[in-house]
Amino acid sequence: MSCSVEVVREIWGEHNECVEIGPDRDGLEMVEIRTRESDRTISKRISFSPEEARLVASAMLSCANDVEVNTKKESEKNSFTPTA
Repeated sequence: MSCSVEVVREIWGEHNECVEIGPDRDGLEMVEIRTRESDRTISKRISFSPEEARLVASAMLSCANDVEVNTKKESEKNSFTPTA
């Protein structure tokens, strides 16, 4: 009997939904992102080579930063400060 250990990162939502990030389950040496519904069934899967995964992670972080900056700018633009 052969066994293996798999490390998976899980991000849980408030309604018990989950995003898993870990090695692909097909043994292709890829990084896989799986979304699970609250009943734990897999709803979506996407796989990347390690190099692609790094590029996607970098792009996501950059986009998150841009969204935060743009949201802050919009908030400041729409705020009203009375002058004396």
